[in-house]
Amino acid sequence: MNSEWRGKHMEAGRGLGVIAAFAAAVFVWVTLLISETPPPALREFAGIYANPCCGSFTIGNGRLSTGAEVVPVETGFDKNGVFIIPEKYFGVIDGTRIEIAGGYPMKLYVNRKSNPMTIEVSDTSAGATYEFARAAKTTRVR
Repeated sequence: MNSEWRGKHMEAGRGLGVIAAFAAAVFVWVTLLISETPPPALREFAGIYANPCCGSFTIGNGRLSTGAEVVPVETGFDKNGVFIIPEKYFGVIDGTRIEIAGGYPMKLYVNRKSNPMTIEVSDTSAGATYEFARAAKTTRVR
């Protein structure tokens, strides 16, 4: 009887192990699926953003513009949050002006996923970050 009892409980233990492994696999799959949701549409970020230090820039129609300079942008997100990334370097220069240059693109983090009110722009020359506040919503960019 002892070996019969042990055999039945070992089969039950294997069955529970299979169920636990399946449940863990489903949990991992669902977690990965949820974390891979697409970033918000770029139209959520359309508007004019300004900071007294350096001026303003506009986001709209898939582009970021400042003065006569225009560069395409995309949205994304990582462990630090939602961001906009231009095709070229966009940043503050010497704490006095903003510039689009041919350098490595930097992520511009927004304060919230939907209807953001601020965007952080780095000044790599000074090691600082500036917060540009949304001045107005717009959908028209030249």
